[in-house]
Amino acid sequence: MRKLAARYPDVTFLLAASATQEVTLRHAQPNVFRFSADAAQAAAGLASYAYHDLGWRRAAVAFDYPASSWASTAGFVAEFCSLGGTVDSQGAFVATRADRGLAKRLAREADGVFLTDGFYSAAEFLRTYDDQVQRLPARLVLNGYWLSQPHQLAPNGVDLTGVVVGGDIPFDSERPEWRRYLRAYAEAFPDLPKDSGGGLLVVPYYLSMEALARAMDEVDGEIGPRGQALRSALARVKFVGPTGPIRLDANRQAVVSVHLRRVSARSGRVTTRPFRIIKHVDESYGGRFSARTPLPSPFALDCRRGDPPPWARG
Repeated sequence: MRKLAARYPDVTFLLAASATQEVTLRHAQPNVFRFSADAAQAAAGLASYAYHDLGWRRAAVAFDYPASSWASTAGFVAEFCSLGGTVDSQGAFVATRADRGLAKRLAREADGVFLTDGFYSAAEFLRTYDDQVQRLPARLVLNGYWLSQPHQLAPNGVDLTGVVVGGDIPFDSERPEWRRYLRAYAEAFPDLPKDSGGGLLVVPYYLSMEALARAMDEVDGEIGPRGQALRSALARVKFVGPTGPIRLDANRQAVVSVHLRRVSARSGRVTTRPFRIIKHVDESYGGRFSARTPLPSPFALDCRRGDPPPWARG
């Protein structure tokens, strides 16, 4: 999308269900805007929770192969290592019996596992890992698109009650803005499932369109020569959305809040309870990421100590 935008500089692009870092962090195009988190931002706070609250010093990471999982992993590793921890155990799960061996190995090699997924089910991994460690809430933190679906937090044979899951879009929220948004969505789309309004593929579209509507109001519908007036207005947009306050950085990437919530999976019904909100999460992680840092990729962990992001400091 970044390369396409460069070919059409007079067209304004608003990215919605897009999670890769590089689209705005590296070679950012002046006509590309994103009002939702990238995947690394969505993992913020889980590493400092594991380090400070759970006492981990040696973490492992488990991920699947969509690029968003690599960026989530890079965010966790950057934050955990900045605090003085180490991450030297890792592996990819593929939703087969092969995941059992990975779960056993990571249970032996680390104090706990950060697990993030894009599209593969982690159920096989979780069942074996649960058998190995017994106390999941102390040995596991969760993040990712697949696990944003509530029924995936109740895999057969695994009770995830007490485990903390994090993301920029909460499973549920006590915020009045979230409640109002869900009611408005249900009224506008009565034929869709009631819980679909909170989906990770839906909320980013809403945030983009809310921002666009506000910018169009500001310019009174006149986007200006080559769209410059509209883009100037978009860069200034600030609002409190269902997920929290939204504003853009200099690369036109959202600065967001990330929600950490505890899972409760009692009697087959999954709910989450608010645990912590990580505010003002920027794409650079307080300077940990830049256009010069390596692209997130599987099996290449950039574990460097020092200069933790602001929200991770004790």
